[in-house]
Amino acid sequence: MNISTHARLALPMKTHLLLTVSFAVALLAPALRAETVNERDFNLARAEREKAAAVAMEPINRRYKETLEKLFKRATQDAELDLAKTIQAQLHAVGGPAAVANAGAPVDASSSVSSTGDKTDLRKLIENTRWVREGKDNVSINFLRSGNMKAVGAHLADPGWSYSLEAPDIVKLELKGARPAEKRFLTFRVDVSQMTMTQDSAMSSSPGSMVLKYVGPAPKK
Repeated sequence: MNISTHARLALPMKTHLLLTVSFAVALLAPALRAETVNERDFNLARAEREKAAAVAMEPINRRYKETLEKLFKRATQDAELDLAKTIQAQLHAVGGPAAVANAGAPVDASSSVSSTGDKTDLRKLIENTRWVREGKDNVSINFLRSGNMKAVGAHLADPGWSYSLEAPDIVKLELKGARPAEKRFLTFRVDVSQMTMTQDSAMSSSPGSMVLKYVGPAPKK
């Protein structure tokens, strides 16, 4: 093969290579195109607005969060559990788990202060049963029908105490006849799997960590 023949064969290959490179450059051109002055100014203006909005909202959100924390504590102390649930959700939306924890609420947002649903299962579990305080077997509570209860030992022995089912997993003990300023109540979260009740200090009129455990049916007398 002479030189002229070789050159004629190589020509189509060079042409194909040039076309391939040109096509690739055409595809990449939009991505490689430099940002225009107007695009740059638009992106800068948008970034500055977002930064300014965040700075302006910070003190507003902080004051709102502080107010919600105070309202949550007041609502739980006054046994307004539905309102406390709403406030807890707002706290989580504004400040996340840290804000919820600062207010004394459960950190897990899915563990609501009060939940909707059927309380029949809890009523079946509680009614006509006897529970004792963990670590102090001389303190016991008999949960009877219609919210009546009979306790032995400690301050719960006052005959004015009664109980109510606030949610499918919440039991509240309340002292009847107490004046509003002296209202006393203890709120417990029930763990059916462990057959225990644990006092929720944030939702009780006085702090504490009492744990009650199931013993069996309440005495007939």
